Amino acid sequence: MEGQKLSDHKVVIYGQPEIKTITVKNGEKAGQQLNVISCKAYHPNIVRKEDGTFERKDPTWYRMQYYGKEDAAIVGKFLADGLALRVTGYVKDVTYQDKEGKTQTAKELTADNIAIEILQKGLKSVVFEKPVPQQTKNQVKTQAQKANPQAEMAR
Repeated sequence: MEGQKLSDHKVVIYGQPEIKTITVKNGEKAGQQLNVISCKAYHPNIVRKEDGTFERKDPTWYRMQYYGKEDAAIVGKFLADGLALRVTGYVKDVTYQDKEGKTQTAKELTADNIAIEILQKGLKSVVFEKPVPQQTKNQVKTQAQKANPQAEMAR
């Protein structure tokens, strides 16, 4: 991945995130379907001054994207306008032509990992269910033997 690596970078979602399904056109995942979350986000840029007070500077704006299969659809259900996240990924400057034909530059943030900040105003609940692990064939066979030991002796 090209661009500057970001680690544990705070951003706030601006507007409602959008989830789309795309077909990868090239590379090792060509032909595969991927879900993509895209949204506008900003880094608040609050700086601590020498006297210990804080100063709010202009925010850094991003076009943020997160690519995945099943997990992007799940993650997308939790994202909303105003939600603070911690993001690890890559940021790069991209140029484009606006409606008037002028060349513009935007920061594009491709997230590898997204974490919701638990301690933030407005967050009402978090629900977690521990996943049930998949059993291997040997585990299933062992459980069957324990449940019916006479059937195993008859073999």
